[in-house]
Amino acid sequence: MATPVLAIADPSKRSENSIISYMQMCANEGVKALERGYNYRLNPAYSVLILSSSPYAFYENKISPDGSKIECEGHDVRKNMLQLNPKAFDQPRRLKCGRLAQNGLFAEAAEEFAMGRRDAEIVRVYEKLAWGMWRDMGFFRLTGYSYKRSGSRMVFRFKLEKRPRSLAQGKLGILSLHTSSAPDR
Repeated sequence: MATPVLAIADPSKRSENSIISYMQMCANEGVKALERGYNYRLNPAYSVLILSSSPYAFYENKISPDGSKIECEGHDVRKNMLQLNPKAFDQPRRLKCGRLAQNGLFAEAAEEFAMGRRDAEIVRVYEKLAWGMWRDMGFFRLTGYSYKRSGSRMVFRFKLEKRPRSLAQGKLGILSLHTSSAPDR
């Protein structure tokens, strides 16, 4: 069985805007699969967002022409036997059990940043280009959000800004999970 090993990734060796496969994206984050768009603190040092800006995407996401700003829609309720059309329901802040949903975790981080209680949440963003093909957009700061009406329902809109290059190479000390092929001892 493989053992997860916590290691410091060298931000200077990171290639922003590189085109990668789905498997490479998962390997970057030390997971077998990335199935949801919002992944709060998937890595202890940052969160991960996977999105599509295609006109055919399920969510309305906008990337500025220079790639420095992103506005993305939150996630919908899960599709199940009672909720066949997730787009018919307000996007949730909390799960039915009362815990914060991914929307709620990102919203709270943005609120605490706005109140000066914490630094902006660092978010690594991947953009889906085509089936199995992704672009590593690098690291952004979660700077705000809104919860507003879109048609007949309420949706979250999260705002992210590109991290200054000096910060991306500076203090972050990005942590990443790598899997060792050595057996457990």
